[in-house]
Amino acid sequence: MKKKIKIALIVFFGVFAIYNFLLYPTGLFVVYNNPTIANDPGIKMNSKTLGTNLITSKNGDFVCYKFNDLYVDKHVRVHRQVAKENDTLKIVEGVLIVNSKTVDDNLNLRFNYEVTEKKFKEIQKMPNVNNDVYSSVFFNKGPVLLSLTNEFIRQNKLKLVRLKDSVNHFDETIYKLYKEKWNKDNFGPLIIPENKIFVLGDNRDNTFDSRTGGLIDVNDLVGVLFKIF
Repeated sequence: MKKKIKIALIVFFGVFAIYNFLLYPTGLFVVYNNPTIANDPGIKMNSKTLGTNLITSKNGDFVCYKFNDLYVDKHVRVHRQVAKENDTLKIVEGVLIVNSKTVDDNLNLRFNYEVTEKKFKEIQKMPNVNNDVYSSVFFNKGPVLLSLTNEFIRQNKLKLVRLKDSVNHFDETIYKLYKEKWNKDNFGPLIIPENKIFVLGDNRDNTFDSRTGGLIDVNDLVGVLFKIF
């Protein structure tokens, strides 16, 4: 066997051993797969990310945390941390406010919109439509439901009205968790308890986050993402 091949194999198995027996088990360096659109466009579906537990999370970071539900059992989820203990969080008509400050202005988020069939055909011809337009659904050739990013709307100067839950509507899942008649677009105010954080997906209308899944215990945090591919 040639010397270069031997060296390559030694390096490969060395890296494999270090990752699987040191970096991954300890959380020092972990590669995560992202199989959903919950955090799109911040994290694209099927992209890979790198995380570490050497970084202390702060509001605005994508965090990895242990979660347990009836459908997937124990697994690791990723969402954006938007509030920590003692922060006051509320969502007013779809606008996130933390400690009396609007915090979404500098983020490229995704929301649902309803447009006419004619407008949908116009949107299909716009730049970046294949990357930025999701979930188009026809309802008996009536309105079309679209999931659009803020950036796509700004770039194409679209005048659209977001689909939002009415302030008079309350979500039963949220009520069971928080004992308040809130919904995803009208939520709080909520003071985050000690040792808890509140997370949201960047795809605000198509994600299962702290609004419907509950607060995250800081002891369940396993890392902070520092690189997205």
